[in-house]
Amino acid sequence: MATKAFDVVIYGATGFTGELVAEYFAQNIPQSSTTWALAARSTAKLQQLVAKLSAKNPELNNLTCLVAHTGDIDSLDGMCQQARVLINCVGPYRFHGEPVVRACLNAGTDYVDVTGEPQYIRTLFAKYADEAKEKNVLIVPCCGVDSIPADLGVYVAKKHLTPDTPATINAYIDLPNGLSKGSWHGVSNGTWTTLINGLASSHSGTGAAKREGKQTSASSHAKSTYRTPKGQEVNRKPHYEKTINKWVLPLAVADPLIVKLTHDLTAKPGISLRYGHFLQCNSFFSFLRMSVAFVFLFLATRFSFLTSLLLKAKGDGYGPTKEERQLDRTDLLVRGRDDAGKQVAVSFSSIEVYELTAILVAQCALAAVKDRKRLRRQSGVLTPAAAFGDVLVERLEQAGVAYHAVQL
Repeated sequence: MATKAFDVVIYGATGFTGELVAEYFAQNIPQSSTTWALAARSTAKLQQLVAKLSAKNPELNNLTCLVAHTGDIDSLDGMCQQARVLINCVGPYRFHGEPVVRACLNAGTDYVDVTGEPQYIRTLFAKYADEAKEKNVLIVPCCGVDSIPADLGVYVAKKHLTPDTPATINAYIDLPNGLSKGSWHGVSNGTWTTLINGLASSHSGTGAAKREGKQTSASSHAKSTYRTPKGQEVNRKPHYEKTINKWVLPLAVADPLIVKLTHDLTAKPGISLRYGHFLQCNSFFSFLRMSVAFVFLFLATRFSFLTSLLLKAKGDGYGPTKEERQLDRTDLLVRGRDDAGKQVAVSFSSIEVYELTAILVAQCALAAVKDRKRLRRQSGVLTPAAAFGDVLVERLEQAGVAYHAVQL
């Protein structure tokens, strides 16, 4: 493979999340240790970002900027040919992701992103798994808050349970500030658009989507071994969870799919994982408010005109201020019990979610660049835990983001 000009290229660097990733690199990753560049579709915005970054770090005055657009295949190819790893921050991914993945495969460039879109994840596994392995390329979606906290949390929990033994594991997400005004303002337009489009697409039920889902689960790269023993089903309905003394709501997000795929990629055939993914509420009143909000969004996105109105609720390019983001953080608790009776609890207390996303995806990219030979799997379409595993756990701990496991 030809030598690449840069270890990492951050694509979509002028967007809200992309700029946070660029700021993380500017503050923590010197060019002397890892060469990196910015990419986006607007030269002017790229120049503005370089000026902003170099105001704090003059060494970045000559930071390289690449111009690329998802509608211009040649520009994507030119960008990817210069990168060992591409961080893709351009969403919604179901509309803009595949051309970037294709360009990475053509260039032999590893790919990580921060999607949280189940439909897009299934597409990647169904369409690109074989080609990625043949070309020795890593394609790893969901390297942000969707879905590393839960994915690695379950990965860590399983290490403290009996090996090769079926287990029940539940993850509980806590929003310390609930549905506060700050939490609403703390959601970027990109996150909001992904949520609404994801809910809308979940109602479509098209034949193509069903076939795509079957291809994903039947793939030899992620063959499902999920079996639920009688009497040990996970309660996936809203309920009061006695193990944590909280009311909980099931979350229809990407995390359960990623956790399941990680298990299918890493566990021995026939070893089942029973997984539940919940939002915990700190009071019954909070439980009711969250329930009403979820039901409203779920029903509203059945109708195209309401979906259009919801998509306009956030201005194009909107991103919360740093003060608003401080109100938008999540904590995670993972509790596991295997069929041999062994139990574990894994906790993960986060900083605010967008700053956390920048750290997570940056460390995934650096793992691919710096620690590739230590990875158990070095090619294919993979989940974060299946691709980076212990290497990522170590990197995150060094970056100040750690999991804490307690045997129960």
